[in-house]
Amino acid sequence: MVALAVQVTAHGEHGEYHDRHEHADHHENDEHKHADHHDHSDHDHTHDHNEGHTHDHDGLHDHHDTINVDAADWDKTVLADKHVWAIKFYSGMCSACRAFKPEWDAAHELVQGLHWAAVDIDNKANVELAQRYGVLDEGIPNVKLINAADVPLPVVTADVVKAAAVASALREKLASANAVQDDAGFYVGRAKAEL
Repeated sequence: MVALAVQVTAHGEHGEYHDRHEHADHHENDEHKHADHHDHSDHDHTHDHNEGHTHDHDGLHDHHDTINVDAADWDKTVLADKHVWAIKFYSGMCSACRAFKPEWDAAHELVQGLHWAAVDIDNKANVELAQRYGVLDEGIPNVKLINAADVPLPVVTADVVKAAAVASALREKLASANAVQDDAGFYVGRAKAEL
């Protein structure tokens, strides 16, 4: 059982609430912001992905499922890939993250040419990764576009966003980064493009 210390603070003009909690099994003083209250049931179910990621570049493959990536395989799976990745940072204890999951899944159908992955910050090894990308300060659920530009591009920050809005934000970020699709139909950021 994970010990939690919860502090609720008002946020914004509309009185939205965000939770902060500390996991006893995480590094000392690590805080995670959540868009709302959470419990320990109904963890996010995604596909585990521990052996790297390879692509069949003969055509745009069906990549509608989210794969799990973690700190151990982050560099070789995501950063070493020339393609653009939509990455969701989440916690299974965050009810907003669970509420966002169907919208995230539906967004996959609306935007073709991306790779989709999730980072579970309940996994102690991933806390440092979340800190590196500012996720713990911004809140969860959190979506970033990786490899589209020199820096990660924020798409969703501590909010349950409808699939159409997620897709619109992704397209906007891809356009602002001048990302292009390669011959296989996958987005490549101009910084990584060798077309």
